[in-house]
Amino acid sequence: MMLTWDTVHDSGDSGLAVVGLLSTPGMDRFLAEAPLVLDAEELTTLREIHRGLLQETSHILLSDVISAFITNKDTENLRSPVTFVFQHSVTPGPREKVHCVYWEHGQNGSGHWDTRGCWVTSTRDNSTTCQCSHLSIFAVLMAHYSVQVRTLTQAASKGYCCVTNSPTHSSFRNIDLLLSHSFFKLANSRGSDELSVQVPTSLINLSSENWGRPLTP
Repeated sequence: MMLTWDTVHDSGDSGLAVVGLLSTPGMDRFLAEAPLVLDAEELTTLREIHRGLLQETSHILLSDVISAFITNKDTENLRSPVTFVFQHSVTPGPREKVHCVYWEHGQNGSGHWDTRGCWVTSTRDNSTTCQCSHLSIFAVLMAHYSVQVRTLTQAASKGYCCVTNSPTHSSFRNIDLLLSHSFFKLANSRGSDELSVQVPTSLINLSSENWGRPLTP
């Protein structure tokens, strides 16, 4: 944990300054079902990236749960953010993202993980650095986003189709080459000149280059 002296010690307090950090391993067994609430701005960004295809989110606790405290009583809005470095053994995969979270207490002893006031400054395969503008109980979560996969017909109706260099796109290219070769053999067998061979072949190549690009009305 890294923080500035002004954050720890109140300017009007002449007494001793105390900083504490308590790590609680194994809390994932008790908090596995605790909900995660994303910051509104972050949730909007995710929905824009996935164009409304975001269906649900599941998450796992990557790090130990830690509690940080200082002698300064004003811990809700720190003068400068406090920095935490968490170690974890799991590396995020596709459609997975690491979040710096804190525990938000609710009514009747309930609560949830929240991202407001905490953000990721850097993340590697086995560590994540977080900064928070307040002190509480912190951890690192890895969220997996379930995204709806569109069919070819659904994608075309929305104005886009196929991903370039995907297996489907490669299959289309193979069909293109097969048709081009067939046109070439047919033209030669009928004694057509070079121009008549090039025209249909070029048209097929042109259409294949457009496969995988956005469709326009």
